[in-house]
Amino acid sequence: MRFRGFDVSHHDDSVPAADVLASMGSAGLGAIAEALPDGLVAFDASGVVVLYNQAAESIHDVARDRALDARLEELVEDSSLDCAELSEAVLAKRRSDLFARTSDGRSILVSVRPVRDRRREAMLTLVVLRDLDVIDHQRDAGNRH
Repeated sequence: MRFRGFDVSHHDDSVPAADVLASMGSAGLGAIAEALPDGLVAFDASGVVVLYNQAAESIHDVARDRALDARLEELVEDSSLDCAELSEAVLAKRRSDLFARTSDGRSILVSVRPVRDRRREAMLTLVVLRDLDVIDHQRDAGNRH
């Protein structure tokens, strides 16, 4: 199997995964983020959105071009998601799991995870948004078959 020019079919002689990821650069990491079924938002240390995938766009109901480079406060103001607790966790750079609702009533599991450097300083804060209504729908559809 080939992965961006690297042969990863044999573990013992393949390139380490960290090297593969590093070689992909931001475009490759963006492609990984887009492949996720969950919303993914990354905030830099100053609270600016540096990564925002399509699923996050659907949950927040904020266009990517408006969200990228926006401050946390701006995203919260525009979002259809009730972000009060999320904001507190991101600003505190605190690991947190919570539930939130969108303005159209969808239930969202929000996981906030700081990414820390070797000095334990938060470099990024990742926010993963899982639409629980989609999971319920898939589970219900599976139970009917």
